[in-house]
Amino acid sequence: MMTYLYFISNKRQSVVKIGVANKPLSRLRTFQTANHEELTILRVIKVANRETAFQLESALHEKFKKYHIRGEWFKLTRTVVHFIQTYQATKVSVLEEFIEYLSTIALTLIIALVLILIFN
Repeated sequence: MMTYLYFISNKRQSVVKIGVANKPLSRLRTFQTANHEELTILRVIKVANRETAFQLESALHEKFKKYHIRGEWFKLTRTVVHFIQTYQATKVSVLEEFIEYLSTIALTLIIALVLILIFN
């Protein structure tokens, strides 16, 4: 499973969340349900493994600590925007997440069918 470093911002682009997730689009939806402002993904960076992703996340939190607000949220300053725009980034494949989601559903359906066959 791929790991991603993501930058999520509000539409006013006044703040940015720098975090790690296997499914950044799912993470965005989770944050959106608890946030009155519309959120958007600014950038997603594909990282080789979780350990490296968390190391990069920690390094960025340290780099931008003077813009820190709370948790993984930072003020979206010109310095932060410049980093996000110039760092090697890739978009998350919606298809990639959908295929992963379907494989999870397929396993759940197989288990349900087996249970139905056993108990009927």
